[in-house]
This record gives sequence, structure tokens and C-alpha cells, in this order.
Amino acid sequence: GYFGNFAVVMAAMDVEHMPVTSPRLLASDPSRKIRKPVEKDVKESVSDVNDGIRDYYSCKIDELQFVVTEKTQNLRRLEAQRNELNAKVRLLREELQLLQEQGSYVGEVIK
Repeated sequence: GYFGNFAVVMAAMDVEHMPVTSPRLLASDPSRKIRKPVEKDVKESVSDVNDGIRDYYSCKIDELQFVVTEKTQNLRRLEAQRNELNAKVRLLREELQLLQEQGSYVGEVIK
């Protein structure tokens, strides 16, 4: 069968002159060695990532602080507007109360 033909082919080849293992499989071959990242490269890449993250969040914080400042200014403006309107309402209530008093004359209220 198949293995018989294999044995004939192997016998026909000069097996003794073939290397036992491929040169790429030898432990001394530099391409076979596991490359550990150099500590400096790892620190630099981690530092770059940290800088990127720091920049991202710093930008986000600046944007949000700007939004807070805008909203605070808007709140102060609205509070001032509310106080102004409350003062007007107070004056109108007082005037209305004076007008509703019995025996009051329009001439007296206008004074």
C-alpha cells in the first residue's frame, strides 16, 4: 500500500545528508525566540496612553467647566429677572389693595 511506496521513496532519497530538523526549528534561531517587549518601550507606550487619556479627560473637564460657567451666568440672570418681576408684582398688589379700599378716591391713589 501507501506506506510501502513511502519506504521505497525514502530509501531512494539520500536521507543521511538531509538535516535532522529544519534550521528554523533550532532553538538558536533568532526568529524562534519569544520576544519580550523592552521595558522602556512598554513604559513609553503606557505613558503615551496615559497622556492621551489625560488629554481627553482634561479637554472634557474644560468643556464641562465652560458649560457650568454659562449655566451659572444664566441662572444669575434669571434670578435677577425673577426678583425684578416679584418687585413689580408686589407694587401692583399694593396698588390694587389701595384701589379696593372703601372710601378711597382715585385722586388719592394717584398722589
